[in-house]
Amino acid sequence: MPSNRSPRIATNSSPAATAPSEPSGLLATEDAGTERRLVTVLFADLVGFTTLSEARDSEEVRDLLSAYFDTCRTVVERYGGTVEK
Repeated sequence: MPSNRSPRIATNSSPAATAPSEPSGLLATEDAGTERRLVTVLFADLVGFTTLSEARDSEEVRDLLSAYFDTCRTVVERYGGTVEK
C-alpha cells in the first residue's frame, strides 16, 4: 500500500568530515564527503520475543535470531535493499 507521506532524504557522511564548529555534526549538502540518499527504514517488533527468550537457553535464542535475521536479509536483498547495522 503506497504511503501518502513524502519521502525523507538522509544525509550520510563520515564523522571525520564533520567540522567541529558545526552544530550537532550536521553538514551542508554541498560539502565534500556527503551523499544524499532516499532511504526506507524497516522496523520490526518480534511479538512475544521477551517471553520466548526467557523460557529458552541463550544459545537457542541466538540461533533463532540468527535464522530470523538471515531470512530478513535474504528477503530485503531480493528486492534490492541493503541491511545495515
